[in-house]
Amino acid sequence: MDREDRRRFFVIGSAILEVVTPVLRKKLENNYTNHGVACFKDYLNSQPVVHTLFHLRHRYMTCCKDNGNCRSNPTLPINYCQWDVLYTENPGPGQHYCHCKYTAKSVQLEDLDITLAGLILLNCCTLGPAEQQAIKMLRQYKNDYLSHNTKCGIKKPEYDALWPHLERFVQQLDPTKQDELVRIKNRPMDEPLCTKYFIDLLDVHKQMDQIALTVQELNSTFQTLSTTVHGLNMSLQGIGWNMHGSFQGVNTTLQGIQTSMNKLLYYAEKGITCTCQSENADVHKNIPNIDQERISYKLGQDIFYQIHQFPAVFTSGGFGLHKAVIIDDGYVVNIQMEYSAMTIYNTDYSYVSTIQLQGRPWDITVVNNSTVAVTLFHCSIIDIWDIHNKQRVKSIQLSTECVGITTINNNVAFLTQIPFTLTLRSKGRGKSSKLAKFIFGYLRILK
Repeated sequence: MDREDRRRFFVIGSAILEVVTPVLRKKLENNYTNHGVACFKDYLNSQPVVHTLFHLRHRYMTCCKDNGNCRSNPTLPINYCQWDVLYTENPGPGQHYCHCKYTAKSVQLEDLDITLAGLILLNCCTLGPAEQQAIKMLRQYKNDYLSHNTKCGIKKPEYDALWPHLERFVQQLDPTKQDELVRIKNRPMDEPLCTKYFIDLLDVHKQMDQIALTVQELNSTFQTLSTTVHGLNMSLQGIGWNMHGSFQGVNTTLQGIQTSMNKLLYYAEKGITCTCQSENADVHKNIPNIDQERISYKLGQDIFYQIHQFPAVFTSGGFGLHKAVIIDDGYVVNIQMEYSAMTIYNTDYSYVSTIQLQGRPWDITVVNNSTVAVTLFHCSIIDIWDIHNKQRVKSIQLSTECVGITTINNNVAFLTQIPFTLTLRSKGRGKSSKLAKFIFGYLRILK
């Protein structure tokens, strides 16, 4: 990207930060003041607003008030960082978890960026169709051309196509801003200000949220591997095999990887970037102890809240194995081993349908928002089902029995068991006697 490409990025970024964002903030202020609300904090604390925004951050929640308007959105437009800007959780009692647990912070309109201001306007305010379209498109322009543009430049053909539309949508929201847009379009390049705007516009929080989820999955995997290696070491020592040195090396390696994962997870959860916040400038000089960051709880303090409860019915004299998963569109899928079936419910436990399987299900995992994978233990089969269409999408025949299944990074991973018999020959008699039987597992991943 040359200097002119950077200047075009600077012009579009200046228009978004200096014109569009203040226009959205002013429109939001006019909306709540016209309804007699004194300040932005009071507006955020109003029951309809906090309820609406709560369900833009939290999925599958049923609130204690106004539960007829509870929604489970397929996507969560408000990320953790944005939610933390607006609300703080009340420490008071209560076994439920809903919007009444949150109170607005002393946030000012100036604390809202274009994304958050636009979300509140589109979801909590009464707007005309033209206003809605203008806000949606201006937010989209910010995402498409600025938030993920790590090169800090815009080519001339893209700029020439974009600018007239940006001008038109701004004028729909506030016709008085035309002169200000002309001034910004003709301004000379300002390198320090361009760098500042580049950092302000880069959507770091969403990237850090994704890093946090990935690191948590990796951390869980390494903890499982460490436990498996330790159990295998103990089993072999019990029969007289001294594998301590080898397994100790494996454990040391896993512990080192887990330590690195913990540090990366700390950075991801804190949203630490290189230069976007002045208070993080010296972060690499003072890496905090992870253990010191853990939250302390008092004995007897409630930290988990029940959302729904599903009764499990077992047949007498049979071996009942029940496991349920919840998929993104709100269905609960329950496997029932004794009936060789999957039963589908809504989150309020209202029955939807039953899918009959060709064998007894042992485990289930979510593949995506409409698909689950089920392992049939004695059949050595993994079936993938579309819950919406109630059709089997794919059937995978395995060479060994499958005892567990999960999803890692959109890939189905399953655990197979392989039994083997260890024999020792009796001294001087020439006979073999069976000493022990062990079960080893292999974790395999399907692409």
